Amino acid sequence: MQLLLEIGQAATFDGLVHGTDGVLTLPEGADLVLATKDGATESGLPAAVLAFTVQLPDGRTARARTVLTVRLLIMTLVALRGRYGPDGKGAN
Repeated sequence: MQLLLEIGQAATFDGLVHGTDGVLTLPEGADLVLATKDGATESGLPAAVLAFTVQLPDGRTARARTVLTVRLLIMTLVALRGRYGPDGKGAN
């Protein structure tokens, strides 16, 4: 699995949120992309988009995305770290 981080990259963020002609495409070879954009929300907060490839029950693959504030993403990551520890192997 290849992860691509595009921090503060407005063009990448916009491309993942809006797609190309309404179709979500990921950069070549990337299975998961995290892109952020400063001032992306109506209130001027930074936002993040997670775009990824998923395998459907019938074996086909599809692309999906979710958009959230950077603050919510950070809170989620802190909770995961609290549960699984800094190495991701489980609570210590």
